[in-house]
Formats: sequence, C-alpha cells, structure tokens
Amino acid sequence: MPLDIPDLSLNPEDSCLRREQERILSAAVNELTPGTRKAIQLRELDERSTEETAQVMGLSVGAVKARVFHGRRKLRKTLQRYESAVA
Repeated sequence: MPLDIPDLSLNPEDSCLRREQERILSAAVNELTPGTRKAIQLRELDERSTEETAQVMGLSVGAVKARVFHGRRKLRKTLQRYESAVA
C-alpha cells in the first residue's frame, strides 16, 4: 500500500518569488542609515520590545520609536518604488 504524503514545499515559481521578495527587502533595508537599520532589525525582525531595543542601542524609548517610525516610512517608499518598477 503506497503512502500518499503531500509535498508541502513551495513550487519552483513560489520559491523564486519568495527569494526575489527577500532580495528586494534586504536591498531596501540596506538603504537605511546604520542606526535606523539596527532599530528596525532589533524591533521588527528580531521582535524585541521597544524597551529592549532601547537598552541594546543605548537610546531612549522615544528615540527608538522615532527611528522605527522613520525607518518604516523609508522602507514603505523604497518598496513602493520597486512595486512601481514592476507594474
């Protein structure tokens, strides 16, 4: 009796699309200033709290919030530029 195990991996097209999205996001993050990039990395990608991020960076909570806010805004603009180029 053969086992029917579904293949849960991404199909080649989805896999390629995911790699391209990761490349675009990485390029957009690299356009950020080093301080903003680190705040985004710690807060968003590493999923640390604002307080933890402030402690790691040696900044106030308000400064971290400002960097994350401006970083998100810059990322949004950069990613929209990529999206417009594709459309």
